[in-house]
Amino acid sequence: MAKTEKTTAKAPAAATNETFKYGVADVADALNVNEATARMKLRNAGVEKAGRSYGWDKDKDLKDVIARLKSGETVEKPKPKIKAAGTETPKRKVKEAPVEEKPVAKKAVAKKKAA
Repeated sequence: MAKTEKTTAKAPAAATNETFKYGVADVADALNVNEATARMKLRNAGVEKAGRSYGWDKDKDLKDVIARLKSGETVEKPKPKIKAAGTETPKRKVKEAPVEEKPVAKKAVAKKKAA
């Protein structure tokens, strides 16, 4: 029997090889931070990705994004919904282990001798 070769499917964006003139590295250099921090700032500012990554082809677009990040502008994240009173999910009941009763030892009573 001959072994068959396995083929792996690449992600669609990897197949298209998106290339941009400017990317996260350029933003990181402009802000004097590392690339991970630059991506975090881009997410917090609500900057849209161009496909699967951040990228810009025009210098003006890059400068606009950098100015937006330097100004500290952020997108408000929606606050978590607070559940109305009485709609909480019931807590899991915990079974209590049966308590074994130990026999109580009787105290020895000293008898007095009559004199």
